[in-house]
Amino acid sequence: MAEGAAYAVCIHFDSASGMVYEQGQNLDWRRAKTVCRPEWWAHRLRLLRQLVFPALARQTWQHFDVWCFFDKRDADLSAATRKFCADAGAHCTDAGPAALRQHYRKAGALGARQVAGNGLKWLVVVHQDSDDMYGPGALQAFAEQQPREGQAWHFDQGYVFGLDCGRLALFNANKGGPPPFHAMCYTTNSLVDGNSWQAYRSKWRLAVFHHELLSVPRLAKVPGRHFCVTVHGGNTTTSWTNPHTKHHTGRELTEQDERHAVAQAFGLAGWKQERQEQSHGS
Repeated sequence: MAEGAAYAVCIHFDSASGMVYEQGQNLDWRRAKTVCRPEWWAHRLRLLRQLVFPALARQTWQHFDVWCFFDKRDADLSAATRKFCADAGAHCTDAGPAALRQHYRKAGALGARQVAGNGLKWLVVVHQDSDDMYGPGALQAFAEQQPREGQAWHFDQGYVFGLDCGRLALFNANKGGPPPFHAMCYTTNSLVDGNSWQAYRSKWRLAVFHHELLSVPRLAKVPGRHFCVTVHGGNTTTSWTNPHTKHHTGRELTEQDERHAVAQAFGLAGWKQERQEQSHGS
């Protein structure tokens, strides 16, 4: 861990937007109608409880805080999810990145629990999708990188798991930009107010969707398969048979020992067991 660096793992529910693939047509970014439904939030809560937060708890390096950004428009639907995240120790807010900036600006002046050394020099913001997982060594890999102004890091190879079919395969970025597993570095000066935050993000091209990451001037790829994408019927974007999924799907893991090792690392074996128990129960 770099001296004077704090690490924030951020889960965004605030924009509730997704990349929607419809009837073989082009991908389109917009607020997905599915997130306005109770069943979407119930399914997402199950993923957070069984996969996402346990994966964060398995990290070999634990010097990070978890932040969950919600949208007031979804308050009636997201109450149970918000309570779970808060009970799990996450910072939950409706104020978006402004709350993050203000928290660490104060930490820079007073000293923060998760900051190594004397005072805050860097804030490293790690993006965490609410239905995907980092492997046990992912946060350690980010922490081993040296922060600098405008720096971003990303993983572009991992695994993909079909929750509805139980199939597991390699995930490769291929063409179309990196997947959403990245971290961005901010200086203490960028945390002063909203203007400094926006100016910093504009200068270093950090206000981009993950598929545009390759345009960031200071971007480094971190080696290793440190993430697992989940695809499922409750996703706003993809399913196992979706063309977008197939584009990124590599060799399927069918050899027992290899599949078991990956499933154990990401906590997938428990998910398969529950699916079987539910089918027997029905």
